[in-house]
Amino acid sequence: MHKGDIVMTKHIEIAKSIASTRLLIKKKYAILSGGTEINRKDSPVKGKNFVSISKLDLKTIEVVDGSEYDMAKKCIRIGTLCTFTQLLESADVPEDLKVALRFCKSFQKRNQATIGGNIAASRDDSYLIPTLAAMNAHLVISGEKNCEYILDYISGKHSDRLIEYILLPSCRRRVVSYRVANTESSHATLTMAFGLCEHDGKFKKPKIVAAVKKKGIIEFQKTEKLIESNNSFDLPLLINSIKKETPRLKDDVLYGSAEYRMYLINATMEILKDEMLKKMEDLKDEN
Repeated sequence: MHKGDIVMTKHIEIAKSIASTRLLIKKKYAILSGGTEINRKDSPVKGKNFVSISKLDLKTIEVVDGSEYDMAKKCIRIGTLCTFTQLLESADVPEDLKVALRFCKSFQKRNQATIGGNIAASRDDSYLIPTLAAMNAHLVISGEKNCEYILDYISGKHSDRLIEYILLPSCRRRVVSYRVANTESSHATLTMAFGLCEHDGKFKKPKIVAAVKKKGIIEFQKTEKLIESNNSFDLPLLINSIKKETPRLKDDVLYGSAEYRMYLINATMEILKDEMLKKMEDLKDEN
């Protein structure tokens, strides 16, 4: 590891309140939650001064009235400091999110990594962002009136914005996720999720989101509209649309050629489509 790969921490302040955290953020302190990103090679976390939010009261998981946030009447509100382990052990967290949480195979990381930290890092091999986006997750940002769709947060500048809560609409939304990596402990080449609501035989609000290594987080919005307008999962149409929507990829020594990663995206979309159909049939049988 070369000099400069490591963030040389100069000072860590322990936040006593959300208000004091915001003041320190204005002074260019970087936020520290679970700490899995600090000092990691190629980490997006930059700076020498950090404010630890580990003592803040942001570790609850509860069902709330989402109308307060202009969301669905019933929402699951997750504190930004909830660890992967806490989320996996909660009966209120949907199984569709737990699938993505289990992509992290290290029990040590599960005990340390937080949901808010995983979002704020915005990594191109994120365990959770594609699944949370497919679940239509919104974020409650400290000091801001309206909650924000998770991918809108990621697409903007957010180093000076503290996530307080993650909101998941509690509805019959179906989400399937898939991860591609050389080994269970390797960085993912691709993590992809597909979600939608189905009402009276119609597909509503489909979302297809991928974290592509060396490219970033991609939402396939035109393909989503294609599914909703055609009310079908016609695979050739889906694959053709996704090919057109995927930003130009570059060959990479570790993660494969552009052609290979495009193949992975297409093959994963087929897997997700089949899993979604199966999930819809299972729910019909339950009813």
